Amino acid sequence: MKKWTPLYKDIATSVACIVLVFIISCRYLGGLGWLNGVPVQFTGDASYSYTYAKAVLQSGWNWFTPYLGAPFGFPLIAFPSTLTYETIIMSVLRFTTHDPVTLLNRTWAVCLCLAGFFAYASFRMLGVRRALSFALGTLFAIIPYAFYRNVAHFSLEFSLISLPCALVILTLSNETGALSRQRFACLAFATALLGLGYIYYTFFICFLLAAAIVIAALRGHGRRSILRTLLCLALLLCVTLANLAPTLVHWSSHGKAPNMDYKNPAESELYALRIRDLVLPDQFSPIPPLAAAGKKSAEVPWPISNENTSAKIGTIGAIGFVLALFVLFGAQPRASEGDGMRRNAAAVALLLLLLLSVPGAFGSIFNLFVSADIRAYNRVAPLVGFVSLFMLGSWMDSILPRTGFKAGIAILVAVVFVVFGYFDQDVSARWRNMLGGNAAAADRLRHSIKHLETALPKDSMIFMLPLTGFPPDWDHGPMESYDHAKPTLFSHSLRWSWPQFSLKHESWLNLLGSPSNKLFYERLRQSGFTHVWIDHFGMQGQDAAVAAALQSAGAKPLQTDLPDRYAIYELVPRISTTRNPALLEAVTVDFVSGFYPRETTASGQPYHWARSDAVVVFQNTSKTSLDLNLSFLLQSFWSESSNMTVSLRGQSHHYAFSSASAYVSLPLHLDGLEKIEVHFSTDAKAATLPNENRDLHFGLIDLMLNTDK
Repeated sequence: MKKWTPLYKDIATSVACIVLVFIISCRYLGGLGWLNGVPVQFTGDASYSYTYAKAVLQSGWNWFTPYLGAPFGFPLIAFPSTLTYETIIMSVLRFTTHDPVTLLNRTWAVCLCLAGFFAYASFRMLGVRRALSFALGTLFAIIPYAFYRNVAHFSLEFSLISLPCALVILTLSNETGALSRQRFACLAFATALLGLGYIYYTFFICFLLAAAIVIAALRGHGRRSILRTLLCLALLLCVTLANLAPTLVHWSSHGKAPNMDYKNPAESELYALRIRDLVLPDQFSPIPPLAAAGKKSAEVPWPISNENTSAKIGTIGAIGFVLALFVLFGAQPRASEGDGMRRNAAAVALLLLLLLSVPGAFGSIFNLFVSADIRAYNRVAPLVGFVSLFMLGSWMDSILPRTGFKAGIAILVAVVFVVFGYFDQDVSARWRNMLGGNAAAADRLRHSIKHLETALPKDSMIFMLPLTGFPPDWDHGPMESYDHAKPTLFSHSLRWSWPQFSLKHESWLNLLGSPSNKLFYERLRQSGFTHVWIDHFGMQGQDAAVAAALQSAGAKPLQTDLPDRYAIYELVPRISTTRNPALLEAVTVDFVSGFYPRETTASGQPYHWARSDAVVVFQNTSKTSLDLNLSFLLQSFWSESSNMTVSLRGQSHHYAFSSASAYVSLPLHLDGLEKIEVHFSTDAKAATLPNENRDLHFGLIDLMLNTDK
């Protein structure tokens, strides 16, 4: 038999790594059921993530789906989470299933396997021996962070970050210039490919590459090495811009959707990386001593605990993290010059990541002066995990024999690592325990929606109550975030109103009025809707008022096989049996400056808190002149009276208001395609509330545009 070349051995080992990652991930998630329609999670962000897969199934890509966001459709491209790389994988896998839950789960499984494959290749490129690279590549793919996030944060899958991280280390060790053309081409391609994923990891790698280039230049590294890394950075930026271009074009043509400005610089502190969370074991670890340590930390009421508690890299990764700190202080085993330089480079890369991501670090400064969109710096965890695992592998490479019979020790160490890591990094017990309930809930909805679709005509439009926000969606009582997504997942022929995600949507909702008014439902019918869906879990005491309005509008409840929390009504036309184009050619309302994201009062009224000076822009999207009535409530935090000046078309209107809201009504004429600004300026004092960093001077409540006389 022909002796294998090292390349064939690497190929075989990388395939073995993929297989092992797949087996472990299935074991973590209770078998193969999660690859066949069982939701890993069926609440919160996971519901939206499955919607993404549904859009790809129905529309073939991830830019737009007409089956959501009725009557205008849901422009997913308006949310800058394009995920082209993941969607390519999803577009291939969609030929294996018609179920969005299955599709997303399978795509995530492929990404986990690819994470192990690329990590193995990266460790080998950095000089770690084959057995250790196999073990560490496997452990990298299944770090606790991956299973904490799972499909709920599908966009945070990290399969592509390994090779760019290796490029950073090679740049800092002055080895990029010495790479063969083939290896450099692989690194350059992998780095560019990262730009087709979620912006977080692209941002982190851009920061590392830029810092590495500066450090390399200051150290007098070779020009070839620096230029090669600069080329990779330029490629990554170009691909990222190309990936974001459809979103930017959409924003330019249609404006940013409401509620996109829901992040603020202070959140970089809330969602920062904490070393304690990074290195301590999980409280649900199956290894009792480790579980005890994790539980001890979990029982302490640490301030600001949120998703940052999921930034864990496992005990083996934590050992590598500590070894990296040793290297920073000059302590490391004797090794060849190349190995020592790579360890030093990895330690510097780790330090750079910490300087970016811990509370009060450079990330918060970036958020303050540049953009608050990158706010969750704990998501740097997989990069830290890769560097830490490489550090451990490099140390072990220097300690363990490389030749002779004793080289088998390396294989034994690799086996020990994998076995220990398999148990240590299993944080999925909670997901396994929920799979049965998730499967039952999903099957119940599948059956109900299938029954509903047999009763309703194809392409019937269903309006969903209560109204919920997007992307931010919370405070709906027992109804959880993105619960409206669940019934849409199993629908094939119906169109649903959730989510409302465009300026045109917002303006149309303003014309509809309040769901407690019968005119709301008559306008829905005129907009083409045939049914109203109600989730009682989110109505928060508004059920009776809405039911009365529906009855007054002539709507009829349907007898369906739905869970008790849901009800559906048929809209029977009373005033008009035809669509009203004026409703669909709505005036767009854009809170361009001074306003904070939309919230909802306990009675269901939409409102925006604002600074002392704020601007709203209204634009007539049709060519027909419109005479409208603009109305809203003004409210401050103080019982004493304050003054508000509302300016439009060169005229100023003055109002007194306080904590008792003041009603304002103004006529508003808009010529075809005309855009006007309305300026608000008040002398009301800012609110003084605990744990409130926003500059809140007044609230603009229930802004309405209507044509009713």
